Amino acid sequence: MYCRHCWDELKSANAIFCTNCNTRVGDGHNFCNECGESNISNESNCLKCGTFLNPIDFKNNFEELNDNKSELEGTPKNKIIAILLALFLGILGAHRFYLGQKISAIVMLILGIIAAFTFYFLRDILVFWVIVDMFLIGFNQLKPVNGYYV
Repeated sequence: MYCRHCWDELKSANAIFCTNCNTRVGDGHNFCNECGESNISNESNCLKCGTFLNPIDFKNNFEELNDNKSELEGTPKNKIIAILLALFLGILGAHRFYLGQKISAIVMLILGIIAAFTFYFLRDILVFWVIVDMFLIGFNQLKPVNGYYV
């Protein structure tokens, strides 16, 4: 059994107080560190809020989360920089290059170059696309590929 406050393993099943932090142990059940709810001792998660109760499970799952995080996430991106790039260089797809969305960025770049010399209606479509992208960035709907916003 573990302490509900410091998660230190208790020396005795009959302990009243944790020897590490002096927290009252309770009646032999696990207590959730987040909500304080008493749980059945063989449960790994709190029945009320879902928090890990067993520190061994918590440590293993935390290490798995950190391993997956390093694989999935790249460098952090600044949302303000993405919006400013969309505002000033959006027709050329600069904000999409910044967010790592290369295919749509190349499409915007090609259409932007064509629009600069020939079709004016294409420029209007690109301006509308950039305005929509700015709102999507602002509301976290257009996110960086392999990254996250700071």
